[in-house]
Amino acid sequence: MASLKNLLQCLSEEHTSIRSIVGHSDVAPNRKIDPGAAFNWTYLAYAGLGCVSNYTVQNDKVMYEFNTSSSDVKQLKADLSKFGYGYLDSTDIFDDNLAQVIRAFHLHFNKENLAGGFGDWTLTDQGRLAELLQNCPGSLMKPLEHSAEEL
Repeated sequence: MASLKNLLQCLSEEHTSIRSIVGHSDVAPNRKIDPGAAFNWTYLAYAGLGCVSNYTVQNDKVMYEFNTSSSDVKQLKADLSKFGYGYLDSTDIFDDNLAQVIRAFHLHFNKENLAGGFGDWTLTDQGRLAELLQNCPGSLMKPLEHSAEEL
């Protein structure tokens, strides 16, 4: 990890438009899962190469069920998009694209929840996302300029 950190720091000094280092799972959550759950995102974040959540309240209560519809689901999609995740439409339906983005969020920010159901969004996730939006808004990545249907 130290060698990777050094390489990424050199690249970010040379290319000042780099805001954060992300994985394939963040950029293409419907197709990729790498670098995987073992990757140490926190190490890179503390080196100034990304965001980290210090939210520690654990509450595994699942907030939304797959295929349900609510204004809260619509807001969740908007918040994840605001943070930088693409592939989300603006409907109020908990669909497969949202479940894929939630899995990517778990791989990056809440690995403890990977043991839960696929796409489960918990109160812990909600707290972490709120903290990340407050402390590093829009810094995950620039949202992609295409829709899920184009992929």
